Amino acid sequence: VFVALMHEHFPKILSGMNLVAIDTMHLFDTTHVVAKQVEARYGKAALWKAVADVSTREEFNAKYGDCEDMDTADFDFVSKVEPFQRALAECNKDILITGRRMDQAAQRISLDVREDGKRTL
Repeated sequence: VFVALMHEHFPKILSGMNLVAIDTMHLFDTTHVVAKQVEARYGKAALWKAVADVSTREEFNAKYGDCEDMDTADFDFVSKVEPFQRALAECNKDILITGRRMDQAAQRISLDVREDGKRTL
């Protein structure tokens, strides 16, 4: 939705933005299909980052174990935070707009729309 709105109303701004996609090795197959459709429709390739040193769920499980058995914080760091940090370093941008939803986790319920100290929207 965000990319569509930016494409329609602010195409020049969208052209200067980086789209980042994080492959946790646990995404639904349809996620990859939809992501490729978005890239094709709007002519904007995403910068894909994945868990370091693994390229399949099987490799992930061999290295870290089943995600259901991992500590939540460990899983989040390995599969989300660290790849995202690499993407941000590569993008070299000043502002981050995320797709975090308040209903996805208990700690997100109190999210501010704008996090001033983090320069995040």
